[in-house]
Amino acid sequence: MAIDTSKIKTGPWEVKFKGNYIGAVTTDGITLSFDARTRERMVDRYGENLVDLIDMGLRVEVSLTMMEYVKENLAVALPQGHEYTSYVTAGKMAGTELSGQAGELVLHPADKAASDTTEDIVIHKAVCTGSFELPLGTANDRVLNVTFVALLDTSKPEESRLLQVGIPAR
Repeated sequence: MAIDTSKIKTGPWEVKFKGNYIGAVTTDGITLSFDARTRERMVDRYGENLVDLIDMGLRVEVSLTMMEYVKENLAVALPQGHEYTSYVTAGKMAGTELSGQAGELVLHPADKAASDTTEDIVIHKAVCTGSFELPLGTANDRVLNVTFVALLDTSKPEESRLLQVGIPAR
């Protein structure tokens, strides 16, 4: 059987959050991770043998490094804060639900035309975890290493409440 190397994909991606382009991403790229949460089902008759795995949910995360150190990106990275016209603050009361800061996260292959969404990855309701390190000094660029986590969007159809890979041409 011949290998179809045209199906091997590589290249940079563009990232939009809440419809806004969040700038360049470092050469480390983007990591999209899926963590299936399951529980094991066993019955006495078969001892330790699994008879089934029960789906308990799916955790979806996107990790990337934003190269552009600007106020708007800092506000995205720090959902516990607040963005003003010329600065960002942090220090909300504990217990604040971050879902209010969530929005659509779109990953788009940079080699595709903006109108070609057939390989786009869309997380309907994503929010940054707010945990990151900001390197300061002359030896490093000021970049934002962030992780977005997908929240369930109950306004979407049951089978696609977290994300959609590929948007059919319209």
